[in-house]
Amino acid sequence: MSDVLAKFKDKVSQIPEATAIIYEDQKMTYKQLDELSSKLANYLYKNNYNTNAFIPIYMPPCPEMIISILGVLKVGAAYLPISTEYPVHRINTLIEDSNSKIILKNTGELLNVNVDQINIRNVITSDYSQLFDEINGNLAYLMYTSGSTGKPKGVKVSHSNLEYILNNMQKYYPVSRDDKYILSTPFTFDVSVVEIFGWIYGGGALVIPTQENSRNFRKLAHLIEVHKVTHMALSPAILNLMLDKLSKDDIDKLDRNLKYLMVAGEEFKVSLAHKAMKYLKNVCIENLYGPTECTVYATRYRIDHDFNRLSVPIGKELDGVQIKILDSKGMEVPIDTQGEMYISGEGVAEGYLNLPTINDERFLFIDGKKYYKTGDYAKRLSDGNIEFIGRKDYQVQINGIRVELGEIEDIILKEIEEINMVKVLYENNKLYCFYQGKKAIESDDVKKTLKNFLPSYMIPNFYKQIDQFPLTINRKIDTKALMSYYGDTDVPSNVIQNVVTDTQKNILRIFRETLNIDRMSLYDSFFDLGGDSLDVISVIIELENYYNINLDESVLYNHQNVSELASYIENRLEQENEITKQVRNANEDIDIDHIKSQVSRSYYKNNKLLGAIEKVYPVYYHQKNYIKDNFNSVIDIKIDVKKDFKIEKIIEVCKDIIL
Repeated sequence: MSDVLAKFKDKVSQIPEATAIIYEDQKMTYKQLDELSSKLANYLYKNNYNTNAFIPIYMPPCPEMIISILGVLKVGAAYLPISTEYPVHRINTLIEDSNSKIILKNTGELLNVNVDQINIRNVITSDYSQLFDEINGNLAYLMYTSGSTGKPKGVKVSHSNLEYILNNMQKYYPVSRDDKYILSTPFTFDVSVVEIFGWIYGGGALVIPTQENSRNFRKLAHLIEVHKVTHMALSPAILNLMLDKLSKDDIDKLDRNLKYLMVAGEEFKVSLAHKAMKYLKNVCIENLYGPTECTVYATRYRIDHDFNRLSVPIGKELDGVQIKILDSKGMEVPIDTQGEMYISGEGVAEGYLNLPTINDERFLFIDGKKYYKTGDYAKRLSDGNIEFIGRKDYQVQINGIRVELGEIEDIILKEIEEINMVKVLYENNKLYCFYQGKKAIESDDVKKTLKNFLPSYMIPNFYKQIDQFPLTINRKIDTKALMSYYGDTDVPSNVIQNVVTDTQKNILRIFRETLNIDRMSLYDSFFDLGGDSLDVISVIIELENYYNINLDESVLYNHQNVSELASYIENRLEQENEITKQVRNANEDIDIDHIKSQVSRSYYKNNKLLGAIEKVYPVYYHQKNYIKDNFNSVIDIKIDVKKDFKIEKIIEVCKDIIL
């Protein structure tokens, strides 16, 4: 039995009724999670989907995702995470490359997917046995990363690799019975692995936000406060945005509850380190580094409150890791000298699926040990810490996600015959696409094509067709000259015009400040101007703070320009005002004095609630929902009370007031 399953079974035996999963208002115990995942394992086994197979899981964050992962591991197979936001072509590419026979889901029918689709909800509500004797498999998961050849690369991660990282996590960021991880990372990215499994080792729990809530910083902060989340992983870009956009009260929720904040995926800048220490005084903040090929993390560096370095190191090796920094000839470089990182040890994956040539290039044996050639430049400092320098190849990190620019270029050249040359660059956190064609090709056509093949974070923000690519003296594409082609003339030239409402003026200001541009019109698309997913979050938070309303990020995708978004906001505000009037009218019909007398009689004369009023909880939001639903809904208000409060007393008081 794999180590993670053995640890899980131990907890099921020791604390069967302890909470394992929290999702919205649902809670699932260790025993329930074990039984439901065993049902799935029985189904997979009896239908011959078992040992050493790759089983794709296609679903948003939810309890069924964790049930599926454990069920797949129990049957000796490896799970393959697939995002519900991937285009169908990419899903089929992963299924074909992994030779998968089924896909597990909890949604409706997936159109044009070439395997059997198994709805896990039908399986776990069936009469399959709740007991299963686990089968030992070699691989734990198959995680796809961007590929320079235009084809994603599947990294084969074994159970021993998984055991390595989880043992390190429990050593350096220990979990106890009262601790909780939050699944804030999409499970298609390797950081999610420590969130999905890390809580098991100490008998803690996992809080799963909905897909919408995982992107809403306010709601994440609320979940962290309500469920007392202690462990969280973020990319530097997301951490920076949260600290900039969240209110002090929301940041305080993080500081009150989090014990460990694990930051990885991009360069952790010194300015961000100081900002994080300023706001999160009670949180242990760590900068971690590691490629997917080395099982999530390979190094760690703790940012102490006396931090005063000129850069943030990626730290020292985790237990079971060895790192060499070599020059171009394969010789180790001296201290404080730049070279390429090679990583060996227990976390090094088995290699890429179906790519023997690339495996020979990237997974090498040095002095009898297997090393992964990272392509990252770094240097060892005199104190033993490692300082990250940058990439040596055509690979970038976008919001913590590794992207091969060559994959984007390959799709364009393959799918658009009229384009004969293309170059994609990454500057200032934006992707720029330059192309040369046999005829005039609209940038929208290029973007539409890419949307059919790539996830949204890999689709360039800006496009420009050029007559000829500039070359350096060595006859290579001159990227600096290329970027100079994209200037002010490429920003939509429409001046600010026809601004007639305060809402339009305010949204225009927010757009311009977020995108850092001067010129735009009411009708320019936010995304055509370079807006990306992080920019969307920033705008939504600004609008929520300014207008004091709740907005989903889909609002900006559905109303992409100032004119449309302003109309939407004005309609929302009008609805809010109408509801407010109804609430006021309803309140005028209430005999306040009578209620006060009833409350007084219940609270004080009968002494049923310990006496004093300690805090008043406003219920205006619930009143609005109640009236909006024509009094046909149940209002559920959650309030933290003292441990010695007795629910029977509260029920009696409610009855007294109502009757």
